[in-house]
Amino acid sequence: MTREHNFRVKDYVDVAERIRLFYERYPEGSIQTELVRLEGDMVIFRAVVYRDREDPYPTTGWAYEREGVGVVNKTSFIENCETSAIGRALSNLNFPRTREAQERSRGVPASEEQLEELRALASSTEIKAGIRARVLARIDQGLTAQQAQDALAYLRRLRRQAEGEAVEGEMAA
Repeated sequence: MTREHNFRVKDYVDVAERIRLFYERYPEGSIQTELVRLEGDMVIFRAVVYRDREDPYPTTGWAYEREGVGVVNKTSFIENCETSAIGRALSNLNFPRTREAQERSRGVPASEEQLEELRALASSTEIKAGIRARVLARIDQGLTAQQAQDALAYLRRLRRQAEGEAVEGEMAA
C-alpha cells in the first residue's frame, strides 16, 4: 500500500497551521518563496525558511505541480505549488505534516548531549548573565529535544554576534 492510501485528512496539519506554529516559535523568522519555472502547464517553486534575519542555515523546500492534475490544480496549480514548497521547507525544519509526528516531536526529551552543550554555551563569556540564568533555569525545568534545539540555535547566534562585535572592535582599535 502506498503512502497516499494511508493518508488520513483528519491527521493532516495544513500548511497554514504550520506557518502559524513557525511564527509562534520564530517571531523574527521569514518565509520566502520563488517561482523558479513556469512553462505551459508545469510550475516549480522553491521556499526558503529563515528562523531570524541572520539565520546562517535556512531550510528549503521544493515543489512541482502540473495544471489540471488533481482537483486543486484544475484552478490553482501555481498557488498550490507555492504552498507545497512552503510545507516541505517547514517539514525540513521539524514542523511535521501529521498530528502524530507533531506529538512525537513535542514529547521527546532533550538528550544529555544537548543539555551539556546548552550548559557550556550558556556559561561562555559571550552570553549575558540574564540570558545564562534563564537558560539554566529552563534546563532545570526540563526541555524537549525541540526546545533544546531552539535554545542551542539561539545561543550559537548570540555567541557569533558577540564574536563578530569583538573582531570589529579589534579592527577599529
